[in-house]
Amino acid sequence: MLKPGLWPPHKPRTTESHAELAVYEALAKQLPQGWYAWHSLRIRVPGHPDAEADFVIADPARGILIVEVKGGRIEECDGLWFSNGKPLKKPPREQANGFRHELLQLLHSKQIDPPSCGVATCFPDTEFDCGPTQGDLVGCVLGAQDLRWLGEALPKVMDCALPSGYRPKGKWLQAIHDLWGNLWVPKMDFGLQARLEKEARIRLDTEQFEMLQGAMENDSVLVTGAAGTGKTVVALALARKLAEIGKRVLVLCFTEPRALAGPADRCTESGSLGYQALCRRPAYAGRQARRNRRHAGILVWCRSGGGCRGSAEAQSGLGCGHCG
Repeated sequence: MLKPGLWPPHKPRTTESHAELAVYEALAKQLPQGWYAWHSLRIRVPGHPDAEADFVIADPARGILIVEVKGGRIEECDGLWFSNGKPLKKPPREQANGFRHELLQLLHSKQIDPPSCGVATCFPDTEFDCGPTQGDLVGCVLGAQDLRWLGEALPKVMDCALPSGYRPKGKWLQAIHDLWGNLWVPKMDFGLQARLEKEARIRLDTEQFEMLQGAMENDSVLVTGAAGTGKTVVALALARKLAEIGKRVLVLCFTEPRALAGPADRCTESGSLGYQALCRRPAYAGRQARRNRRHAGILVWCRSGGGCRGSAEAQSGLGCGHCG
C-alpha cells in the first residue's frame, strides 16, 4: 500500500541540478504530514514528446502541485528571464504547464478522474521578500528563504495554485506513483521463457542452415555425422518448417526417449507434426517406417547404425523423404 512521504525516500533520482538537490533535502525534512512528493516524474503520451516534472507534490485533500525548479540567481527584465545573467531557454513555468497538460490527459486515458492540478516555481538560489508580479507567478513562487520553512510555505502556495472546494476522488495517488515507477523486477511467463529457450536450443549455424535448405528443396536427403554435430537439431527444425507450410510430418526416432523429448508444439495453424519411436530392435525399423507412410506426408527420421552397442549417436544419420 502506498504510504505518504517523499519518493525516493532515501536519496533523489540521478540529477546534475544542485537546485533540485536542495529542494529534495528540504522536502525530506519538512514535507507536511500526510502529503506525497515525487522527484523527477517522467511521462509519455502517445504521439507527444516526453514530459518531465522536477517535483510533483500531492495533498490528498486538495490535489497536485507541479513544482519547476530553476537554479542560479533568477531575474526578470521586460518579460525575459535570466539565470546568473544568462537568458533562460524557456520561461519558468512553461515546462511545468506542459507537463500538467500531459499528466491530466494520461490520467483521463486510464479512466481516472484527475484532481485539481496547479503549477508553482522554486528558485532555491534566489532570496527575495517580494515575489515576481507577473500575473501567473503571483503567490506561486518559492525562494531560498522559503526552503528553511517549507512546511509552512507549501500549503500557502497550494492554496494559491489550486482552486478550492473540490475534493479529489479515486485512485489518482496510486496512479501517479505507478507512473513514477517505484519498483520494477523483470519477470517472464514460464510458457514464454520455455519457448525462448527452445528457440535458442535449435538456433542453426551456417552449415546446418545449408542442410536445412537442401532438405527443403529436395525430395530425399541423407545427412551423416558424428555424435553431437547437430543432426537432431536440423531434423527438428526441418520437421517444424514443413509443418508450418501445411505438410503432415512424422518424426521417427530410433529410441523411445528421443521421441518423448520432441517439442510440445505438435500442431501448427496449417500442418501437423508427430513424433514416434521406431522400435527397440533395428530389424523391425524398416517395416514400421513403411506402415507409418500411410499416416504422414513426409517422414523425418534419425537412425543409428545397425548393431552398434556403444553410443546411440556413434554411427547415426538424419534422413528425410516424401511419402508417395
